[in-house]
Amino acid sequence: MSSVLVTDHSAYNDSSVSYFKNLASKGVKSAFVKLSEGTGWKSDVAPLQISNAFKSGMKTVGAYHFFHGNGRPEARYFLYWVKRYKLDTTTPLMIDAETPDIGGTSNINEFLDELVKYGYKRVFVYSMQSYFGVRIFPKYLKHDAKLWVANYSGGFSMDNVTLWQFTDNFSGTSTDASRCYFPSTLGLDDKVAKPDKVKIGNKEYLTTGTHFKVTSLGGVNAYKDSQLTKPAGIHRNTGYDVYGKVVYDGKYPRIKTKYGNYYTTRTDLVQRIK
Repeated sequence: MSSVLVTDHSAYNDSSVSYFKNLASKGVKSAFVKLSEGTGWKSDVAPLQISNAFKSGMKTVGAYHFFHGNGRPEARYFLYWVKRYKLDTTTPLMIDAETPDIGGTSNINEFLDELVKYGYKRVFVYSMQSYFGVRIFPKYLKHDAKLWVANYSGGFSMDNVTLWQFTDNFSGTSTDASRCYFPSTLGLDDKVAKPDKVKIGNKEYLTTGTHFKVTSLGGVNAYKDSQLTKPAGIHRNTGYDVYGKVVYDGKYPRIKTKYGNYYTTRTDLVQRIK
């Protein structure tokens, strides 16, 4: 069965662009970043990991929460950070349910209810294979939640698995890695070509595309003119999707939206999705 590589990252993992570029060079297409745990812990490096995963060329970046069984309060805490980091409702979200205090399927469903209530429908449930069918019963999970099973002993022996985590030391990087057998569940499109680029001075610019994602940690501004001299009073944060066509102001390519605003196509600030 064909698959794509997906990695997941906690605060203990590297956050640098070079780290994520190394993973991307080894075929990783998507990364999940840990945002929160319980109702009182959040990752201070999550924003940087999200930004640098996008900058490395990852096609999608998801987020996850480490669960301790307190369904609705934990979901609301997680969603606070999801929204704080401007992750839109197309973002894949995962609940990591792997400790003895997770409760059971009903606790997980309560968590999923909150995610879907606020528009996040790409939801995943992660745990060890030994928990599925004992603590977590897949047939009773709500909202078409996708199964993400961890088993490092050579495979998995259960049905309807979307992702299989097969290692915690991918290519010697101390990184968890999984195979996703249904890339569309992550919003991936394997037909998307590598961006066409042009180098002007010491900066690279995208020259084609209709769908872009902001990767700069500081976000980008919209402008009223193609010279990018007249601010439109709009700021887009990391992870925001920009739709439009590429037009030129002299030699410089810009993104022009249907609303008549312009954005930069610099590759250190935005990524082409398609």
